[in-house]
Amino acid sequence: MPEGFVAELTYGDQVNWYRNIVVAGTCVVVHEGRDHEVVSIEKCGKEAGLAAFPPSRRAILRAANRKDFRLLRTADHPPDLTRP
Repeated sequence: MPEGFVAELTYGDQVNWYRNIVVAGTCVVVHEGRDHEVVSIEKCGKEAGLAAFPPSRRAILRAANRKDFRLLRTADHPPDLTRP
């Protein structure tokens, strides 16, 4: 996703890795050898979350009825604070 990375919360929002990020308010995602600082965590709708995954993974997520996604917004793409 252009704004950052989408995480699917397979085991819900009470898993340690997710709670640690929420408490810290930030984290670093390493993707293809490059660090990406996460500056905010936002709920992501089901369709937008699914669209962030390649077709083969999207099909698996749909079949498993996954619907809990989060956008890990990176510093390269800060949130638009003018949006309501």
